[in-house]
Amino acid sequence: MPRTENICALCGSSWGNVWRTVGGRRLFFCCKVCEREYLATLKEIKKRTGWKKLEAVRFEGGRRGRRCVAKSGEKSYTLMASYDRAGRIQFASEAESDL
Repeated sequence: MPRTENICALCGSSWGNVWRTVGGRRLFFCCKVCEREYLATLKEIKKRTGWKKLEAVRFEGGRRGRRCVAKSGEKSYTLMASYDRAGRIQFASEAESDL
């Protein structure tokens, strides 16, 4: 999971002041859009995999498209997603897991 200090859990920015508890951890987000993208991506991965809990997540990319690798136990799943301006997923597909 991302660090919980004042570094955005999604994009790595250090400005802003949005805090959210996710999976029992308090995470910092620079803005509501990053928070929405993060939560929407986790929700989509859980929906596609049937996993109840994600033990680790790693994001790569930017606002126009992100690759997220999620792990639960020994399993991993990679999702490619693009978002609208409000942080909602516009398109998502399974991707090769090479992060």
